[in-house]
Amino acid sequence: MKPIMYLDVDDTLLRWDNLRPGTPGNQAKEFVEWAKKNFEVRWLTAWCPSGKMGDIGKNRLATAFRVKPEFFNDMDNPKSWGMSDNKTDAIDFDDPREWVWVEDEILQREIYILTTRDKVDRFIKTCVTEDPDALIKTKAILKQRFHLDD
Repeated sequence: MKPIMYLDVDDTLLRWDNLRPGTPGNQAKEFVEWAKKNFEVRWLTAWCPSGKMGDIGKNRLATAFRVKPEFFNDMDNPKSWGMSDNKTDAIDFDDPREWVWVEDEILQREIYILTTRDKVDRFIKTCVTEDPDALIKTKAILKQRFHLDD
C-alpha cells in the first residue's frame, strides 16, 4: 500500500502574494502528478474541511493548474476536521502506513499533538508564497525519505 500524503492548498500549492495571487507554485502540477503516483493523497485544507473537495474547489484548482477538474479526483480525505482549527483531527493516526503532511504552516496545538504522538517529523513545511520553488524542494525531501523515483 502507498504511504499517505495530507496536502494543503493555500500557500502550499497556490501562491497568495501581491505578484501572482492564486497561481500555482513552480512545478505544482508536476508535484501533484508525482504525489498521486507515489502516495494516497488526501486533502487537508480549509478548501474542504469535510475532507471532500467539491466541484467549485476542483474547478478553481483546475483553472489555476490549467487541467480538467478530474485531475483532482481521488484525493478526498475520509476524515473531517470540520473547521475545528485543528487539522490534526483529520489525520488518521490509527492507519499503520507511513504518512506525511505537506503544509505551509501549522498551529502550536497541532505541533503539540504531533509531538505527543512522536510524529512532528511528518510535517514538511512547504510555502510557495515565500518560496515559489518550495514544492520542488519538498519533492526532493520526500524522494529521499521514502526512497522514491521520479
